[in-house]
Amino acid sequence: MSRKNNTRARFACHVEQVKKRLAERPLGFQSALSEKLIRDALAEAGVEFRQRVYTPWITLWAFMGQILSKDRTCESAVLQVQRWRVQQGQEAPSPETSHYCDARKRLEVAFLRLLFRKQYAAAMGEMPQQWRWLGKHDVKVVDGTTFLLPDSEENRKAYPPEGESEPGTRYPIIRAVVLFTLPIGLIQDFAYGPYEGKGTGESSLFRRMLDTIKPGDVVLGDRYYCSYRDVCEVLRRGGHVVVRHFEERTNLTLVKRLGKGDGLYWWHRPKWAHQSMSREEYERLPEKVLVRIVKVRVQIPGFRVQEYEVLTTLIDPQEYPKESFGELYFLRWRGEVYLDDIKTTLGMDMLSCKSPEMIARELIVGFLAHNTVRIQM
Repeated sequence: MSRKNNTRARFACHVEQVKKRLAERPLGFQSALSEKLIRDALAEAGVEFRQRVYTPWITLWAFMGQILSKDRTCESAVLQVQRWRVQQGQEAPSPETSHYCDARKRLEVAFLRLLFRKQYAAAMGEMPQQWRWLGKHDVKVVDGTTFLLPDSEENRKAYPPEGESEPGTRYPIIRAVVLFTLPIGLIQDFAYGPYEGKGTGESSLFRRMLDTIKPGDVVLGDRYYCSYRDVCEVLRRGGHVVVRHFEERTNLTLVKRLGKGDGLYWWHRPKWAHQSMSREEYERLPEKVLVRIVKVRVQIPGFRVQEYEVLTTLIDPQEYPKESFGELYFLRWRGEVYLDDIKTTLGMDMLSCKSPEMIARELIVGFLAHNTVRIQM
């Protein structure tokens, strides 16, 4: 079995284990998403709630269980709550789904976002130092994907289908960019929007996540993320990039050859393009940046050996030998595997909610479920 298939199989196997545990212990997510963590996020977000059957934490655990369930229905979530309350020696709620659905709507998106960040921070605080690249860098793999939505009028208006189509012939679609942390595959952040239109490309969505980049982080990505603006923005936050290079780029000046297929270059600021940024944003970019371009050989599982040019801001050849970039860029395919875990293993390729407001909640809760599974692996 290839490493790619082995990575996917391991996640799928653990999802099945989580499902079996939920059959024995309904709402059993507390070890990775505790009531205390949820209460802390509620307090920090200033969310007030009443004590009722569907408290925010019960609702959230049920929502996560719904996403992991085979039929993904609200009935399956309510059944989880009924079984949990019986195990706690409490009265089971009505099998009607209306109270649960109302409780889902009360989960504020800002609170869910805050909880998502708090869970991630807590998990990263326990990550061993030796898991970091070269023992010192957290590596963030960035990659893009799409999600289909139910064909409701509200979804179609907010997230039009790709190209022109009649109702029912194509589904509303979201473009999303996700930032994963190696080697554990936790989602650090995500951004999404309509599939087409100004500001909806992968680079634009990636820029919404830039403030989550910490000093020392290394962003690993394909050529979509090899733009002068994005590289400068990552550098400004103390991070670095290792991204596939556009080989036809001409605004480079050789500074020094470091070896075969390895050199330092001045990357000069391109001409201003008013469609992509304001003049003020353009003027804030430095006139040139020192970068390193390295040719690497990569054996991606299931494919023949391929050679790529990689652009990086890690310019010291002693601290970062050329061969280390081939080993690192090889790991970029994990972003594709992680996205497949979300869309195929968790079944999120087609979301289920019929309004943009609930789609926002479903996405965040789905990503919380993904991270919870990985934390428990």
